[in-house]
This record gives sequence, structure tokens and C-alpha cells, in this order.
Amino acid sequence: VNPATNPVEIKKGGVKHLKIVWEDAHQSVLPFYYLRENCPCAMCVNEVTGEKMIAKGSIPDTVGGLKVDLVGHYAVAIMFSDNHSTGIYRFETLRALCPCCKVEEKDNG
Repeated sequence: VNPATNPVEIKKGGVKHLKIVWEDAHQSVLPFYYLRENCPCAMCVNEVTGEKMIAKGSIPDTVGGLKVDLVGHYAVAIMFSDNHSTGIYRFETLRALCPCCKVEEKDNG
């Protein structure tokens, strides 16, 4: 198991964000509107081409997270305030979506 993608704590910060503490001690704070914008479900990503169907910036920052449920030992499912709930966010996806990690990748690449 990769410590960078193994969460030790996952909790909602109200309806605004999801906070994850990873086994490697990194902390991710992911706004729910950002997670909604990056939903990996078949309605939001073309299954054939992999093209995102949601334009960046098209999800209002008022979209919140109503419920977060674990899916096995590998992902979470989120019920958003816009009633979207079909995305399953693998832990690897959540870590890759972390704004801190995106910056680190750019700096290292």
C-alpha cells in the first residue's frame, strides 16, 4: 500500500470541503465544488474518449457536499448539493486532485 494514497482520516469540513490526512502525513483540503467539477463518473467523463464533459469553472463554488461514504477500502462516494451522486473517487484520484500535489508535480516535472 502506497502511503501517499492511503488515507488515515477522511472528514467533511461542513458542506464546503473534504479533508484527508494521508499515511505519509500530507493533508489535502479539497473543496466540494472542485471535486464535483472533477467527477470521474460516466456522465461527467466520456467513457470512450476520456474527455471531461464538465467545463473548468462551470460548477459554482456554492455546490457543497451533503454526504461522503466510503466505498470499500479504495474510494469515497459523494452526494453533492446539486443532487449529483454517481461519482466514485478512488483514493489515488483524490490525492492527484490535491492542489498541493498538482503544484509539486509541476515543480518536479
